[in-house]
Amino acid sequence: MIIFQVLAIPLLLLFVAVELVRIVRSNESRRMRMVRIVLGLAMIVTIQSPSLTTRVAHLLGIGRGTDLLLYLSCFAFIAISFHLYSRTVQLERTITELIRQDALAQAVHGGKTNRDETVC
Repeated sequence: MIIFQVLAIPLLLLFVAVELVRIVRSNESRRMRMVRIVLGLAMIVTIQSPSLTTRVAHLLGIGRGTDLLLYLSCFAFIAISFHLYSRTVQLERTITELIRQDALAQAVHGGKTNRDETVC
């Protein structure tokens, strides 16, 4: 085992263990935690056996395992970028709708809303 494997694998195992504990203790965002667990386990396997990525790359017609990882990283970056863009657009629409509702409420109540009545 090389030094990187000795350092990285225990850290990744700790990461996976923490995610597993969080799945058991909370009900929120289990899907994303499962994705992180699967990715963590995949990283452990590829760090433990680097030749495995080369064999998979050859099966797919790609010359090297590092090229396969680069292509997968590019696809992941594009997918995440699209997801974050769509989430930003959704949040902008939600904010616009909230501001519109607040403006209508102020117009109906003569410029006063519950927000104006807060006591410090």
